[in-house]
Amino acid sequence: MKIEIDDDLRDKVQTLTTLHLAEPEYSYFVDFLARVGYATVRAALQQHPELTFGDLVMIRYRNRH
Repeated sequence: MKIEIDDDLRDKVQTLTTLHLAEPEYSYFVDFLARVGYATVRAALQQHPELTFGDLVMIRYRNRH
């Protein structure tokens, strides 16, 4: 699967590092962030088996809106 890296995502990723990133580095960083996100969600679901992925999404949504 390929993820399209638009200007908004590129700018967000760039704020995470002081290095100037070129296209190959963006792909690496986006892949890294996706893997970290997956590991974080998986750990949260293992720690709280009563929750579902949908529950986590709604918790995040409610905390931000």
